[in-house]
Amino acid sequence: MARETLHRDLPEIAKDYDHCAIDTAHRVSALARSAILASDLTLIPVQPSSYDVWAAAETVALIKEAQQFKPEVIKWISEY
Repeated sequence: MARETLHRDLPEIAKDYDHCAIDTAHRVSALARSAILASDLTLIPVQPSSYDVWAAAETVALIKEAQQFKPEVIKWISEY
C-alpha cells in the first residue's frame, strides 16, 4: 500500500485489527512522512556506525515534523 495518503487510508483498512506494522524504505520521502503520521510508534533500526546514525537524522527530523501535527507520535532512539 505504497501511497502518500497512507495516514488517511489506514484507519479504515486497519479498523478490525489491534495492531498494524508499516515497513517503509529507508529513504526520506512523502511515503515515509505519511507512514509516520499514520503511526503511534516509530522505530528507526540503526546499526552502530556513525554513517547509519547520520543517515537516520533525516528520519528523526521527519518524526519531529510529524509531532507538530500529531503530538502523540512517539520517538524512541537507542544507541548500542
